[in-house]
Amino acid sequence: MLPRLNPFEFFTETDGSPLDGGKVYIGTVNQNPKTSPITVYFDSAMTIPAPQPLQTVGGRIVKNGAAASIYSNASSFSLLVENKSGQQVSYSASVESDPANVLLDLSQSSGSSLVGFIQSGSGAVDRTVQSKLREFVSAKDFGAIGDGVTDDTAALQVAINQTSTTGSVLYIPSGTYLVTETLSIPNKTQIIGEHRHQYIGAAGTNITFAPTSPKSLFVPSGAVAPFRWGYALENLYINGNSASAIGNSIYAIDCHGWNKSVVRNVAIQNFRTGVRCYATINNRFEFIQIQNCYIQNILYDGGVSTTDVWEQPYIGNSPIGVQTNSTNVAIRFNKPIFEGITTYGMNLVRECYGWLVTDGYSEDAPNANVATNAMFRVGYDGAALGGGLQLIIRGGFYGGRNAGGVGSFIDVDFTDGVIVGGMFVTRFTNGIKTTSNTQTNQVVSSGWTAASVSNIVTDSTKVSGDYPQGVFNSGTRNMQTSRRLSLDAIGTVTVRSGASAGSSTELVIGNGTATTVGAAGGASALPATPLGYLTAYIGATQVKIPYYTA
Repeated sequence: MLPRLNPFEFFTETDGSPLDGGKVYIGTVNQNPKTSPITVYFDSAMTIPAPQPLQTVGGRIVKNGAAASIYSNASSFSLLVENKSGQQVSYSASVESDPANVLLDLSQSSGSSLVGFIQSGSGAVDRTVQSKLREFVSAKDFGAIGDGVTDDTAALQVAINQTSTTGSVLYIPSGTYLVTETLSIPNKTQIIGEHRHQYIGAAGTNITFAPTSPKSLFVPSGAVAPFRWGYALENLYINGNSASAIGNSIYAIDCHGWNKSVVRNVAIQNFRTGVRCYATINNRFEFIQIQNCYIQNILYDGGVSTTDVWEQPYIGNSPIGVQTNSTNVAIRFNKPIFEGITTYGMNLVRECYGWLVTDGYSEDAPNANVATNAMFRVGYDGAALGGGLQLIIRGGFYGGRNAGGVGSFIDVDFTDGVIVGGMFVTRFTNGIKTTSNTQTNQVVSSGWTAASVSNIVTDSTKVSGDYPQGVFNSGTRNMQTSRRLSLDAIGTVTVRSGASAGSSTELVIGNGTATTVGAAGGASALPATPLGYLTAYIGATQVKIPYYTA
């Protein structure tokens, strides 16, 4: 593309005066341009043909009376200039491109289409720089500024709409982007910023959400039929403006109907709720930090959400870490960190089942000095049980309030089953707390230890399996109490469902000796010494029942 003749090109008469009413012909190189003209245009896109001869006014080529540029694909051409009398002023059989004009071409919006590119390596093909650059779409291509002052809402929305339509990834460079309205994200929206850390406020892509009325930031658009697919949000710091539970920033990310989507390396703070999941399935949330949210950090709001995976999330400094409503099934948290949670680390309603928490860590959770607070709270809220095992807690280190143990590690009301095992628990009033609504043996316990826990189990009839025998740093926390048969070194069999030896729920079958028992009720005399005794309790009274060879 060659703007060889442009407003800066000046034509003169033979006497040196500006050429007025002149005629300019452009043709094939080394040929008469009058008889062998080439097609030239008034625009760089070459869509507006310029009829020849071109007219001059005041020494310049004009279009409708205004100075104009002329464009052509030819790299060289012939040029004939005549005055208004038809007298030849100049003729050039071959005119080469002017480097200044080439630079002018390259400065146009379409200039990148004039530059070639080829990737290194065998088999690479020729491309233009334009096609290469368009593999990568930046929010700044659509006018986003990222200075923390300019409202970038409209620019980001246009960029999101464009990239979701073409299937491209939208890149948001480092900066602070002020957003004041909801950003609607269609199916397959993919947004990637700059940062690799779970830390609020570090250098990277910051989105400051400052709505003037209650709104959520990222909200999916389009019908749920039956799901919304293929979202990806990565490497973002998201800051809301909610300073209380009624603040204007509602949800940072509303995952309504999401399926097979990813949120990765995202930090969220100062919303009513960080992430809301409703009717989600098979999504991954990796290395997410959510803190300082004023109702809860994560909300599973029902709609039979299922099989989402949370990989090493940080859940901190909020009234509730994970809250549930209605039915949510088989949600998995791997290596979660709970810190500075006021009331409940995770609150599962009765309808939830199949939840799994592995290798978790908590500190100062819960940290409010309220007896009913708990790290895990199960079955207190909701309508009816879902009909499946509700929660499995496997492994991890769970610490309660730093200022002194309070509340429960796990507090269970109505449940269809809870399994706990392999973890270390400290700084709680209760290890496993149950209620009169908890059915017998509904909590299965296996091989965990505790320190600084006042009551390991509040009701042993509700717990099946092994749990620590020691309480409050007694030095015996690694000894396990078991609600099953045990056999000691001298052959005594103990069946115990109580929390400690000598309780009214213990039955001991031993081979010790006792007072000789004779005939009774007219029966023949019995041997002087029985084979052994059954020790049992009738009320609070211990009795020994002898037994003999049949």
